[in-house]
Amino acid sequence: MRNKPNKIKRLVIKIIDTCQHNCIYCVNNDSISVTGKMSLKMIEDIIKKFLPEEVEFTGGEVALNYEHILSAVRISSKYSKFIMLNTNMELWNRQKFINLERSGLTHIHLALNTLDKKLHKIIRGNTESDINRVLRNLNLLLRHTKITVQFEFVMMKINLNEFNAVYSYINSIRKRYGARIECLEAQRLILNGRAKISMKLSSEEELIMLKNNIVLDCPIIIFCCGEISKELSRFKYKIHKCGVGLNVFYINTKGKVFVDNYSGYSVAENYNKFDINHWLSNNKFFCPFAYK
Repeated sequence: MRNKPNKIKRLVIKIIDTCQHNCIYCVNNDSISVTGKMSLKMIEDIIKKFLPEEVEFTGGEVALNYEHILSAVRISSKYSKFIMLNTNMELWNRQKFINLERSGLTHIHLALNTLDKKLHKIIRGNTESDINRVLRNLNLLLRHTKITVQFEFVMMKINLNEFNAVYSYINSIRKRYGARIECLEAQRLILNGRAKISMKLSSEEELIMLKNNIVLDCPIIIFCCGEISKELSRFKYKIHKCGVGLNVFYINTKGKVFVDNYSGYSVAENYNKFDINHWLSNNKFFCPFAYK
């Protein structure tokens, strides 16, 4: 059990590189042909070193190795009361959700970029992907557990007109499940991995999309939007106070430490060689997606 003060707010651990999708905006280029998995021993060693308040597991798709992620959640629950999974929500079922909750899972993070069947397949880069399966599994999660859900909407030209429908849907389920539907994160497209400049909205398009939407019950949090965050903060939007490289770190399956999983800014080749106290005292990292 924890016997020291927390060192950081959140630790994001990439537990698996493999994914059944080829999402057009993926910063990692993960796919079914990419392999790599973090061992349970490494997971516990990392958590003991960083002592985060919150643990977030990501991939790849974590559900592709269900027993492994179940064990990882169980291990991390010894050290943290906040444990999140990033998932595309297509490979789960009722009993798996129940088992995850019993193991200590508290939060799910889901990118919901459209409700349209055809567009969902295009964005996920997989003709076998199914938005209806996503929504069915989401319903199972909400009905049979008390796990909290955070949504993400990646703003792109291809789904510019989908924001209203997605946000209305999220509000509708929040009316039933309350604060368990925690928020919608409006995320600017990050030009790493498979993302292309032709997919990116201009700042003016982002502003029009967001300013034309009335914030209802469910909070909208603006991520990585730089200077336009100042404009949006005058409305009813919350601006994400990031803290990458200060109270948030990302570690890939090989144990390499980054300030986040977007910028590609590495601070140590191996977590064992990372002096977190020295870094926190001396770092001058400034996120290129932030604003002052």
